[in-house]
Amino acid sequence: MTRHHQSATLLLILALLALAAWRLRPPRPGEPVASCPARAVARLDGRPIALCLHRRAEALGLLLTRAGASRCGEASAAVNAGDFVEVDAACAATPLPMPAATRLALGLKIDLNRASQQELEALPRIGPAIARRIVADRSRRGPFLTVDALDRVRGIGPGLLRRLEGLISAGGAAGGGR
Repeated sequence: MTRHHQSATLLLILALLALAAWRLRPPRPGEPVASCPARAVARLDGRPIALCLHRRAEALGLLLTRAGASRCGEASAAVNAGDFVEVDAACAATPLPMPAATRLALGLKIDLNRASQQELEALPRIGPAIARRIVADRSRRGPFLTVDALDRVRGIGPGLLRRLEGLISAGGAAGGGR
């Protein structure tokens, strides 16, 4: 196992443990008990905080307060599902790319039309060779209009497509989807 894969595996395990601990905590007064429809992550004072969004975009302050970090309760920056933001001492948010392993651990999909080779390698059964072919195919033939269009890449058949279902999207293409 390469150092990259070891690091990605460790990050995935840590993210899963953090998510499990967060999900098992008792709900706060006024917090909906229903499952979280969308997630994002903020890093505040060096520690990651899972954010639960009940609408497409919400104010950072509300999300942090709901997650138990009320120090930045007045922050007004908009946070969208899948965002990863660094929150500084002044409670200003800077968007950061979220590692693919973290996205997967949070139940967020990897977009076939935006993912780098390294991000694609975080998917199960996708190694460097297939990830390279996906990126090359996308550059040569254009975006994947649906997830099923991934079968145009050599090495991806119906079985692997089934295994990737729920982990990938074709959201970067106009009208993209399943």
